[in-house]
Amino acid sequence: MIAGADGEVVGLATNARDVSEQKRAARQLDQHDQAFRSIFEGALDAMLIADDSGCYIAANEAAGALLGLPKEALLGRSVEEFVDSGDEEFAQFLEHGELTGKIALHGADGVVRLAEFSATANILPGQHLSILRDVTEAHRLGQQLQQTQKLEAVGQLAGGIAHDFNNLLTVISGYSDLALDGLDSGGDAVRPNIEEIRRAADRAALLTHQLLAFSRRRVLLTEQLDLNEIVAEYVPMLTRLLGEQLTIQVELDPGLELVLGDRGQLGQVIINLAVNARDAMPEGGTLILRTRQRAGDEPSVLIEVIDTGTGIDEHAQRHLFEPFFTTKDVGEGTGLGLATVLGIVEQSGGSVSVETAPRIGSTFTIALPCVEGAKSPLAVAPVTTDEGGSERIIVVEDDPSLGSMVKRMLEARGYEITVADTPVEALALADDRSFDLLVTDVVMPEMNGRQLSERLASDAPGMRVLFMSGYSEDELLARGVIDKHLRFLPKPFSVDQLAREVRLALDAPDQAPLIPAVS
Repeated sequence: MIAGADGEVVGLATNARDVSEQKRAARQLDQHDQAFRSIFEGALDAMLIADDSGCYIAANEAAGALLGLPKEALLGRSVEEFVDSGDEEFAQFLEHGELTGKIALHGADGVVRLAEFSATANILPGQHLSILRDVTEAHRLGQQLQQTQKLEAVGQLAGGIAHDFNNLLTVISGYSDLALDGLDSGGDAVRPNIEEIRRAADRAALLTHQLLAFSRRRVLLTEQLDLNEIVAEYVPMLTRLLGEQLTIQVELDPGLELVLGDRGQLGQVIINLAVNARDAMPEGGTLILRTRQRAGDEPSVLIEVIDTGTGIDEHAQRHLFEPFFTTKDVGEGTGLGLATVLGIVEQSGGSVSVETAPRIGSTFTIALPCVEGAKSPLAVAPVTTDEGGSERIIVVEDDPSLGSMVKRMLEARGYEITVADTPVEALALADDRSFDLLVTDVVMPEMNGRQLSERLASDAPGMRVLFMSGYSEDELLARGVIDKHLRFLPKPFSVDQLAREVRLALDAPDQAPLIPAVS
């Protein structure tokens, strides 16, 4: 207002400034701030803002979930609380101020999570933004895929060499058995050497079986089984395989119920655990094989494999059942034994647990669900492996050294043996004389063992058949070359195993009719 000399208002002066642009800018700034807050709070990725001291001044809900705390509880916390001080990528971020990469976050809930992060310094003066995405599950799946591909490669390699390798092992182990049987009292000097050859063949066969069983995740051929019988059956082999430094003690519960499982694969479980126990007792000790019935709402049968060895340290316990994990020196372990055990037991609906103490030993417990109402016999009859006979047997094997070895094995048991190198030769021999049993390889030139048995069965329907092969039974079943109901002996085999299967084949009830093989 403008006043005159007398104090009267004589005019009005005004000063106006256009602030509409400032108002619009303020509104836009407020809108941007609200948009940022909405994005910040609603983001699925963790977003955190830290000050120059490294403490969080803002965090969203996803950040709270990632770090195991409510987002409000993150405020004022230091970045270093959630990052390993030895993390090189985090150290680079601190040094260079801006980085992307992966980082291991140690949450307040005790969970370590892997996160991809993008960090930018000074988005505002003294404020530093980090965006993190939880990739723990994606990383796990990626590792699982890599592991699967690795196992597929191992399976292809093992499958490719298994047949020829098992044929060679059959010759090595078979002639070792024959040499041991032929030693007289003057042969004590060479006996340990031959026994060591035999043990080496057993170890090589075990490795082949582990590779095939683990890498292929084979389908189990389940049946009702008495675990007492299986343990008793494998004790003679374990005695030979584990050596004289170990004492094997067997404790069988006479009141076991039956379980559903694959006989061969559960035998593999016992072997793997026993070999693992042996390796834990380099100076010798006691191996206990124990069966127990466990009552409860879900009754189960337990197999306990107990050693008096060195025990298992905490680091090894965390990785015990991982494929290819081993505490042995390079070249001395495959890391497949316990991984195979876990795979077989879980496929059978069971579980594996471990109790261990340093310098005291370890107990591996296999728990398998019972078959309701099925009881095993009160006593386990010993498995007879040395029975012979006088029946006529034709052996068909395209590997002459193997055919000759089988002939010697069975002739030593009293059988009358004829050997044919090819299926065509076997057919010609069968035209001139009759046989009680056909023992034949499965995969051969001209025709396979199944086709040969069908041809012979048309003229000699009462003749029994025993198939043998270096290929796994699963592979032959998948090809349709054999059926589950047919008697099969996998290579390599011992003299006793061959004699047992031959006797069982000859003494079995009438053989089921052969179903034509898939061509």
